[in-house]
Amino acid sequence: MIRRHSLVWLSEAPDGPETAAAWQEAGNPFIVCRTRPEETLSLGFCLPSASGAPARVAARSNLSHIVEASRPPLLGEVAAKLSMPVPPTLLEPLEGATIRLIGSRMWEAITGTRYTTGTSDLDLVVDLSTPGVADEVCSLLARIDCPVRIDAELSFAGKGEVHWKEWGRDPLLVKSLHEVALVSRASFY
Repeated sequence: MIRRHSLVWLSEAPDGPETAAAWQEAGNPFIVCRTRPEETLSLGFCLPSASGAPARVAARSNLSHIVEASRPPLLGEVAAKLSMPVPPTLLEPLEGATIRLIGSRMWEAITGTRYTTGTSDLDLVVDLSTPGVADEVCSLLARIDCPVRIDAELSFAGKGEVHWKEWGRDPLLVKSLHEVALVSRASFY
């Protein structure tokens, strides 16, 4: 199932700048941002930059051009490749939650090219089996002593993502594959 933050490999170059075609030709994945009308996907990827922060690149492709799709890499599987120590509590199994890496550190782990700077966040997406697990994940993230800022989204299949620091609010700002909307907590559950 394709959802926000899914990685996709394409059979042909997407619409976008020349760098998107070169990225696809090198066999690199794109990250899914949104769907658009007529079965069009908004995609993204990052290129390393000599000036510091990676350059974000946008592209579009048709759903029919996807040849492979997966969720982002598991944090535990790529932790050794990261340019920073990962707090051990993030690597311990948590029932109902799967912690995945996104952002600059994900691109660095996938490509082997340096993307991070001294101020890069640890960007995560946490796939959750039920909204009830979200409280436990938020409590865990709030207690972690990490050398960099943790930026995480809680991801619920079929519903969308909520930033972990906004989980306690009502209404919730939910970003899904199709829209961004304010949703009451009661209707989200």
